[in-house]
Amino acid sequence: MKRLGIFALALAVAVWIAPASLASEVDALLDLLVKKGVVTQEEANGLRQEIEAQRKAEAAKKKGAPVSTKVPVRISGYAQMRGTTAQDETDSFVVRRARLTVSGDVAPRWDYKFQAEFGNTARRVVESVDFANSRTRTTSVQRPLLLDAQANYALGKPGRLSIGQFKVPFSYENLVSSTDLDTINRAQVVERLVPGRDIGSQGRDIGLQLSGTRDRLDYALGMFNGAGIDTSDDNDQKDVAARLVFHPDPVLALGVSWYDGRSGLNRATRDRRGGEVVYRDGPWTLRGEYAAGKDGSTRKVGWYAHGGYRFDPKWEGIARFDGFDPDRDAAGDRTDVLTLGVNRFASEAVKLQLNYERKNEQGPEIHNNALLAQLQVKF
Repeated sequence: MKRLGIFALALAVAVWIAPASLASEVDALLDLLVKKGVVTQEEANGLRQEIEAQRKAEAAKKKGAPVSTKVPVRISGYAQMRGTTAQDETDSFVVRRARLTVSGDVAPRWDYKFQAEFGNTARRVVESVDFANSRTRTTSVQRPLLLDAQANYALGKPGRLSIGQFKVPFSYENLVSSTDLDTINRAQVVERLVPGRDIGSQGRDIGLQLSGTRDRLDYALGMFNGAGIDTSDDNDQKDVAARLVFHPDPVLALGVSWYDGRSGLNRATRDRRGGEVVYRDGPWTLRGEYAAGKDGSTRKVGWYAHGGYRFDPKWEGIARFDGFDPDRDAAGDRTDVLTLGVNRFASEAVKLQLNYERKNEQGPEIHNNALLAQLQVKF
């Protein structure tokens, strides 16, 4: 009899950690033990209460224990393979871009974005130094490049606040993703005058920005280091950028950009002003931009006019003329480029582009017209 009592108690303790579905079987067993006279009704009731209390305690522990929460992550990317043949230059194939983006929502109102570049990121680094002869030996190293690393907080009607590394709000073509460019290359004025691109940082910098939309007006106001990506500030003054775009009609956008910056320890002037117009209606795309700037005492200016016609859902013809003058006070240094091309949209993920660039430099004649082909694949 004593053995059966011990067995019953051990069995009851064992089911404390058993699934709740076994509760009915435990009750039936206790009722049988009471009927056989192994335990009294009071003892059986006491066991039931202890088992229930233990179940609740275990459930409370599991509920309060720290657990890892899996937050949905969005992964995307693209690659652009390019071939170039140019006068008096080496013909070449290159992986122009190979980018991977990770983004997602991490909390109410909070989201993030990280983007890295793996293509065409070779850098010259010092391999060895000969102090006796004052010589250095360099080599080319391929390293991934961090392009975007930003956190965004939704403010509601005022818009959103972005903190980290991202594109400077200046110029329409600067802000367009490389996957959506109508031409293979950006215009000269964008590459050489837009903040972030003029210093080789692909239009990006580190700082914070407030942006949003109110009625027909898009706006962005930001404060940046002004030194480029993955770089701390090179002076104690922050650069300020602003962009306003007005949409008087669904097919028309008119914008202005402004940038007030300083460069280096001597805080040399680095100012930019720009204007843009974009018209999209049916198969037609017409747009143009003008920008002027000042680096120290050097005044620069450039512009472009672009036209595109989608004569088939999968085919588009484009033409663009752009000019850039790196020093308005010097003669014979302006460059004009006429670009003619065609875009083939094989699918949403695959695009093929073919461009011919005819370049005209003032001063000595340079044979550098180029034919470019680019295949883009994205996911």
